[in-house]
Amino acid sequence: MVNIEIVDFETVIEVSNFEKSVKYYTEVLGFNLDWTWPDEGKKVHGSISIGGDSNDHSKKHMHVQISQAEHDFSPSGWLYIRIGSEIDQLYEYYKARNVKFTQDLDNYPWQMREFTIQDLDGNNFRFAYNYLEH
Repeated sequence: MVNIEIVDFETVIEVSNFEKSVKYYTEVLGFNLDWTWPDEGKKVHGSISIGGDSNDHSKKHMHVQISQAEHDFSPSGWLYIRIGSEIDQLYEYYKARNVKFTQDLDNYPWQMREFTIQDLDGNNFRFAYNYLEH
């Protein structure tokens, strides 16, 4: 095995309607739209981000690329996003915007306070806070 240095890591999730998803992520979920592609014509791919400065690729900021699906798809798995003590505030923010929850906010035996939301296509985002670390 070659020992490599990871410079950056971004998840790419598929969406059924790119423009509708961008609007949902930015206007409802509070993500930033960082860029879209192609530069001209119908947009089919882009990057959204949450937390801190959108130019920051550190642990304090998360980038997710979204891409127009070219075929039928069924989302599986989820993104696990560890955040700080503002988890209750974020949960209330999403509740006020009628975001679909697949798991309500609760404390779990693994020392995490978590909730899971779902986007328009069924992609899951689980937000978590280690309540014993702070």
